[in-house]
Amino acid sequence: MSWETAAALIIAIGGWIYAVYEKSKNRQYQLEDHKRDRQEKKEDEELSLKETVEKMKTDQDEFMKKMRADQDEFIKSMTNKFSKVETTLDNLTEGEMLILRKTITDIANIYIDRGEITLHQREELHNMHSVYHFKLFGNGGLDSVMDAVDHIKVVHDDD
Repeated sequence: MSWETAAALIIAIGGWIYAVYEKSKNRQYQLEDHKRDRQEKKEDEELSLKETVEKMKTDQDEFMKKMRADQDEFIKSMTNKFSKVETTLDNLTEGEMLILRKTITDIANIYIDRGEITLHQREELHNMHSVYHFKLFGNGGLDSVMDAVDHIKVVHDDD
């Protein structure tokens, strides 16, 4: 083999080695680029995920504030309604007390004027007085009337 052939062979082998080296180097750059791209994509996804989480937290905070405001408004509304119902109930109770007091007084005075009462009639008056006094918390203004009823003559029921 001549030196020219050997030199050509060495140059060819060197070219081939250089080509393999370049290919290897390009492959290494491609891998590094791919790795960098993956890292950037991962960082972008993490940033996107962080932004999404932050947005979700903000949305949740806004939702909770609105829910609390709605609850406060509902409670205020229910308190106002309850207050109106309570006032109405107080007024009805007071009216019922006045009606019951007048009814008891009128009926008791009829029996007192007659001078007699049946056991059943006296029991009904006592039942009405108990409701007036203990359930509606009426004052003791009817005690003297009831005492007078208890002292009139008791007659036998006709029915």
